[in-house]
Amino acid sequence: MTAGLQPHPPMSDEHHTLAAPDPRFLVASTVALPGAGPDPLAMAMATADGFVLLGRRGSVATAGVAARLQLPGGLRPDTSGAVARWLAAVPAIGPASQPGSGPLAVGALPFLPGQPTELLLPVVSVVSTAAGRSWMTVVRPATTGAGRAEDPTSPADLAALLVAIGVSEGSDATVAVQTPRKAPADAAWAATATVDAIWQAPDGPEFERRVTAALAAIAAGRIGKVVLARQVHARFTHTLDPVSVLRRLQEDEPTCAVFAHRQAGRVFLGASPELLVRRRDDRVVSHPLAGTSAADDAAVAALVASGKEQAEHRTVAEAVADRLAAWCDELQVPEAPTPVRLHGVAHLGTRITGRLHQPPADALTLAAALHPTPAVAGVPTAAALALITELEEEGRGFYAGPVGWVDARGDGEMLVAIRSATVTGDRAVAYGGAGIVAGSAPDRELAETAAKLHTALGALGIDAPAPSPI
Repeated sequence: MTAGLQPHPPMSDEHHTLAAPDPRFLVASTVALPGAGPDPLAMAMATADGFVLLGRRGSVATAGVAARLQLPGGLRPDTSGAVARWLAAVPAIGPASQPGSGPLAVGALPFLPGQPTELLLPVVSVVSTAAGRSWMTVVRPATTGAGRAEDPTSPADLAALLVAIGVSEGSDATVAVQTPRKAPADAAWAATATVDAIWQAPDGPEFERRVTAALAAIAAGRIGKVVLARQVHARFTHTLDPVSVLRRLQEDEPTCAVFAHRQAGRVFLGASPELLVRRRDDRVVSHPLAGTSAADDAAVAALVASGKEQAEHRTVAEAVADRLAAWCDELQVPEAPTPVRLHGVAHLGTRITGRLHQPPADALTLAAALHPTPAVAGVPTAAALALITELEEEGRGFYAGPVGWVDARGDGEMLVAIRSATVTGDRAVAYGGAGIVAGSAPDRELAETAAKLHTALGALGIDAPAPSPI
């Protein structure tokens, strides 16, 4: 497999907002697979460039890079639609009516909206439904030039390709996908990759100082809310196995969607409880979360009764509803939030649904319109982002940014990349944040970040953040 195929010189869309190769010199071939298809986690982590999003509705898993789609100006509602238009221009062969089948773009996007953004067109992608149906799409250079797509892929070629990327252990004249290569067992991984050192950025006292500074900005009327994040860094005795980390996330957070984006030797992964946006035809769903407590019955009852937590959640839900309303003919917003229980914490959540204007905006455009929500940035957005940049010296990278996929029809799904970590060889960085509003207490916000960090740290084999650097 050739990574990053560039069959012809890069081109830009009509507004010079998308840097990408000419889509007419590629061809996307889609075939239905027997059964459930390959193990999505093993498939996505088997090559240098892979992506997976796995939830209760099914999965999207990819391997390899056929093209890189770059948005130099970052994720913006007025330019993000160029990605779906580019995908629609890739000649497609086969049954590509299932959301996620046919050519699609995947990736994790930076938290800061103005940062340059890159999505990947995979060489191989497999979409599977919860009902057990699967489709595989392979993207290769067209064999007959622009405007004359000819499918270069036979069933035997597809089977051999799966073997080549480590997804299947055998091939014949049909697509063989029922025997995915197994990842190392968790027990073996845990026995050989133990924590060698751990430290925080910032540590507890410095994080509390930043919360105090944020409270001063709130008292001065500069902002109404800001979300502050911190990191826990760990060094291990051996290289980490990302598949084992992902399987632990699956086990620990079965109600969350597990995701991973592997690129340039790094794996950004997590188990997100928060749906930024899902688009199917002209239907759209967003499920913002805000307001946090422990997950036991008494704590959840107190969460529901808390005026402070309800007000914080209402700010987020109203912001998401207001932004979606500009793209919808109909919008349904529940009157009150519902508790969402996770492994160690609970949140208030509001499931917002709508019917989009015709023609409907694509999933990436909707994600650009919604991100960043007050749940991960604050209000007003610009002032909150400015304060985050001022106080957070470490930077966020992909943490709390959108992560997901969009296809040639504009369908797609984007999560908020929280409960996440970056794994690089024998190093890992886990992320957690807390929303600061009037009445917040620095020590309680520090404890909230520790509770949120537990998801990623637990999957890495670390029980809790260390109280001080080691």
